[in-house]
Amino acid sequence: MIAEGERTYLIGGAADFRSVLCRFPDRKEQRTMIEFFGMRAISTATVVTVGGLGAVVIQVPARAAGFSAGYTCTVPVLGARSVTINGTLTAWPSRPAVNTRTRFRLHISRLSLRSPVAINSWSAAAEIDVSGAQSASFRLAGSGASLPAHQPVTGDLAGYWTPRVRGTHELRVGNVTLRANMPLFGDATALCTPNAPRPVLATLTVAPSHRGLRDVTR
Repeated sequence: MIAEGERTYLIGGAADFRSVLCRFPDRKEQRTMIEFFGMRAISTATVVTVGGLGAVVIQVPARAAGFSAGYTCTVPVLGARSVTINGTLTAWPSRPAVNTRTRFRLHISRLSLRSPVAINSWSAAAEIDVSGAQSASFRLAGSGASLPAHQPVTGDLAGYWTPRVRGTHELRVGNVTLRANMPLFGDATALCTPNAPRPVLATLTVAPSHRGLRDVTR
């Protein structure tokens, strides 16, 4: 980000970065700029000011955190089954401020519970438990289209949570409910409870509130 007159420009990538360095031919000034951008590269929120419009916070999504969790699922007719859920959890923004509505996406890359018959459609919901600086829980939900028999369920669940306390929070997946519609049997619901110990899906660091800044990600 470089100030020019009353405007402040956001530097978005390597090409922009090189163009900025061209404005500072002196090597000492270039080193200063490199240190400047290097320090801010570890920040996930960038402030941009344009004329009299005020400050805007542009948030960056978190790198997806992978996990593998064991579950016991109660399935109609089949009874209790041991299941493994593999996936990733992404937060946007990755370093939210207090009272910032934060979006989460849980991508299920593999669910080892498979239906012996074809599925017309499915829906799922997962509870996310928060511990650490704040104790809370929130819900992610999603749905998918048809699946052939014996194919694993894959898809995305999404939802929002607003942290109220600054500090470090640990996120874990809790109960998962999977509903499937099958052409021969109608609707069936599988209730899945996590096995202990539950893995930490992600660690979220919540910053102090950005007072006076407008969050364009909402």
